[in-house]
Amino acid sequence: MGNARPDIGEDQAIVAAIGVSMAPPSPAPAPAQPNLQNKAARGSLWAMVGFAGGHGLRLASNLLLTRMVAPEAFGVMLLVNVVLLGLEQFADVGIGPSIIQNEKEDRNFLDTAWTIQAIRGAILTCAAAAIAYPMARFYEEPSLLALVMFAGLSSIVAGLRSTKTFTANRHLAIKRLTAVDFACRVFSMAVTLGWAYVSPSVWALAAGSVAFAVSQTVLSHVALPGHGNRFHWDRDAAKSLFRFGRWVFFSTLLGFVASQADRVLFGKIVDLQTLGVYSVASLLAMTPQQVIRHLALSVNFPLYSQTHRSGGDLPEVFRQSRRRLLVLAGGACSLMIAGGPAIVSLLYEDTFLAAGWMMQWLAVGTWFNALEVTVASALLARGESLRVALAALAKVLAMLVLIPLGFVYADFPGAIAGFAVSEVVRYLCIALLARPARLRGGVQALRYTLLTAGVSGIGYAAVHATLHTFAWHVLWVNVVVAVVVGALWLPLVLPMLRRTLRPSAP
Repeated sequence: MGNARPDIGEDQAIVAAIGVSMAPPSPAPAPAQPNLQNKAARGSLWAMVGFAGGHGLRLASNLLLTRMVAPEAFGVMLLVNVVLLGLEQFADVGIGPSIIQNEKEDRNFLDTAWTIQAIRGAILTCAAAAIAYPMARFYEEPSLLALVMFAGLSSIVAGLRSTKTFTANRHLAIKRLTAVDFACRVFSMAVTLGWAYVSPSVWALAAGSVAFAVSQTVLSHVALPGHGNRFHWDRDAAKSLFRFGRWVFFSTLLGFVASQADRVLFGKIVDLQTLGVYSVASLLAMTPQQVIRHLALSVNFPLYSQTHRSGGDLPEVFRQSRRRLLVLAGGACSLMIAGGPAIVSLLYEDTFLAAGWMMQWLAVGTWFNALEVTVASALLARGESLRVALAALAKVLAMLVLIPLGFVYADFPGAIAGFAVSEVVRYLCIALLARPARLRGGVQALRYTLLTAGVSGIGYAAVHATLHTFAWHVLWVNVVVAVVVGALWLPLVLPMLRRTLRPSAP
């Protein structure tokens, strides 16, 4: 799929996990199982492969769509995505994390969870229809009325998605989940591009959104092993789910505002064309962020949870597993900070060139977001969801101050810089709140932050030297920055890759 819709299922699971309240550790501690860490390492590899393939498809689709659809269409669809994602997270009751955390895979529990999920999906579709007209009036964009109502159909479809998805995640069956997700993306991309070829408008993006939800629901029932769901209501299971979900509402609301407020605010201070260019920059810059958050919540979170419950050495497991994510995030952010304009110039037409400097600022925020989520996943495993929610609140408050302040003093570039700095505030807040957990990750974070800054500076200098001294074609400029940044990170990447490919090694 192109830039039709963010991965609402992933974002929903990520934000829902903020409300997780884990059981206390066993009174009889046992050492962490090496097989579990090996399985998590293999899961991380498959998750990275899946994200690389999936986002490669998104990028390819986006590149084609920017040559078929006007920038304003991306701006309009960005607003549609914001309201749909907001509804999804605002009504979240933590079904996925509850299934992952639950002691047993009881059929009554799974069927009750699926029934609640289906009811919730129908309610969200009705809510999208109700909010469509006020939203169209607020943004003074008549097309939003029909678009929001149509795209909202994906909620009722997603509500029927099988709980097999969550049980597979519970058992770290990442390989099978990756294959299903990739197939859905291929189908969604085909629908989006086919529609855009016949009718190049924003409706192509909306159609791709609904197509993704349909394919994901169908494949969750037919391509995954496990219990086939049916409508069922068990009072005890429902009480357990709602008891778990009562902590989710506040946290998901904060998570949504923290992750989407930039789009809401920018939608009022800039025109739709600029917002469409920003959506392209956001797609590029947020891809590493989505990868890291997915790995942290779908792989590291189950690993930390089981380590904590068994009485294992969580701080040591945290530092070891976090290192992989920081190297991945550091390499990606260094590349974007050093060569943002060159990357956009190579991939997109001149209409989208401004996305280059936007991506550089957003990449700074992406790095600090990676630092934050690696700590958040460990705190969630300890059942300390309130600390994670407070960090999200700190970011929201920072955005409300820094984005308008930046816009007043430096127009739209200042607003984007304010958004990036709000991620710094969020990380500093969670780092302070995590001190009682004794994770001892501050020195590690500082070391990798300095490394990322240094590599970014060297890459940036290489780009400008290539452009101003040799005046090379933008293709070769990108080759230079990729070689420079890659060479500097490679000594850290290769040892970790060897250990991941040989999970039995100590």
